[in-house]
Amino acid sequence: MTRFTRPMLVCLLFLLMISPAAVALAQTSQQEPSTEQGTVVTVSRVTLLIRTDAGEYKLFELTSNTTRPRVITPGSQVKVTYTQPSGGGAPTATLVELKTEAPKGAKQPPPDNVPPTIRKMEGGMKRQASKYHAGVRAGAALDPEMILIGAHAQFGPIFSQNAFARPNLEFMFGEVTDIIALNLEGIYRVPSTRGAKWQYYIGAGPAFNFVNKSFNDTTEDFSFSDFTFDAALNILMGMQSKNTFLELKATAWGEPTIRFIIGYSF
Repeated sequence: MTRFTRPMLVCLLFLLMISPAAVALAQTSQQEPSTEQGTVVTVSRVTLLIRTDAGEYKLFELTSNTTRPRVITPGSQVKVTYTQPSGGGAPTATLVELKTEAPKGAKQPPPDNVPPTIRKMEGGMKRQASKYHAGVRAGAALDPEMILIGAHAQFGPIFSQNAFARPNLEFMFGEVTDIIALNLEGIYRVPSTRGAKWQYYIGAGPAFNFVNKSFNDTTEDFSFSDFTFDAALNILMGMQSKNTFLELKATAWGEPTIRFIIGYSF
């Protein structure tokens, strides 16, 4: 029972630590919507850049909850109803209304005057919306104590705009124990933190571990036959800002009990 309750208690403690921040973000994110009108400069599956009537460039995030015309052409006049996320970043468009369509066949001049910061944010949003990401991770494990390195992939969103599959492979090395872990994990982003600088997520998934325990010094070559198979369940919580994430992972019915991980997704 101890092997199960200890990681659960650690995860619960972590959840209690991040819950106030998540609740605060949820409360502050419920702001009155604002509107902006202007000319479409560029549009993609997840971004809308307009030049407002005041001559300013404004970038919006388009989500599956955004009500919008099926086709939006650069040069069209639109009215955007949006909310500003409490954590900063691009505002989220809730409604895009087409006021005047761009003349058919008209060539739009290149948007040379768009500020570099807007272009950089637009590119970052497009990359984050990619269906596939690969990345690397490192950290430390406790009980037993080990150093961790690994790699992961991320697919999604799937089923929901906040659900992702994140399988990963981790190599852990310690004084007594070495582990190769294949983790088939999924994560769910807390909806209230979407658009914030730090977005919280929770997750779980099965772990397939190959464990080698050596209590004596040896100079023998590496042999995979020295490892024994061990199946377990991972439960994890973390927070992510752009491409970087911090994660706490607990393992039930397996080793190691706790892992502290920092990762980067390309």
